Amino acid sequence: MKRIYGDRDIAYQRRIERERIALTGVEATYYRLERSKNVDPLYNEPCVWDFTDFCLTVAIEYEPRDDRDPSVREEGFEVMEDSRIQISKLEWDESAPVSTAPREGDVIFVHGTYFDIVRMGAGGKVVDLPQFVGYKLEGKRRSKFNPEQRTA
Repeated sequence: MKRIYGDRDIAYQRRIERERIALTGVEATYYRLERSKNVDPLYNEPCVWDFTDFCLTVAIEYEPRDDRDPSVREEGFEVMEDSRIQISKLEWDESAPVSTAPREGDVIFVHGTYFDIVRMGAGGKVVDLPQFVGYKLEGKRRSKFNPEQRTA
């Protein structure tokens, strides 16, 4: 099967994805969790929450009314809200101070709301090629143990 754009296929597709998110997305602050600095060497537990923050443009799908999951337990009332966030690979490569992909445990601040990143994956594979054009993240907003307590 011959490709339309030769060796420039994936670069072209990544530029289109970046432009789509730039036109429809919003500015966000991404807090990257520095895991090597956060672990107590003796107990292997988080001791200090140390984040590196930077700004980038993301596309977010978040509707508080639809994605709300309230629950009442012995600990009290808790509400969790879901969001789906997309980041262009080119935007990530240019904005992020680290070369690795986004990870679970990171925090994103968008539309005045903090979200924990609970799931991450490479998204936008074009015609079953192994390359991808961006990252798809799943974020959770919790009424208890909210991320703004850690990033402050």
